[in-house]
Amino acid sequence: MAKQVNAKNTNDTKELDSTVKIIGNPDLWKLVSKVFSDEHQWMKSTKAMNIEGRGVLVQVSTQLGDQVAEALTFIPDAMVEGPFNDKATGTESYRIFGTVKDD
Repeated sequence: MAKQVNAKNTNDTKELDSTVKIIGNPDLWKLVSKVFSDEHQWMKSTKAMNIEGRGVLVQVSTQLGDQVAEALTFIPDAMVEGPFNDKATGTESYRIFGTVKDD
């Protein structure tokens, strides 16, 4: 079975593949952006998760064929905002909103 890369949330994933097992709440991660080509077998995505009162974890994934690269970073004093309708793409989107603290 080919890997499904067009699922937006857990419900989409379960509908696309009935063999998927879920533990915990994977929807804590919000999809900020994603671009992919099934034909050319590549994908890039950015996901973010709020850490309440602390900031945001951001995960960037790049896949080319069977090769995958992942990066994870923490942005203090930020939050994931959304969902909102992205006028440029006509899709539901999230964004990372930062705040600056005076020291």
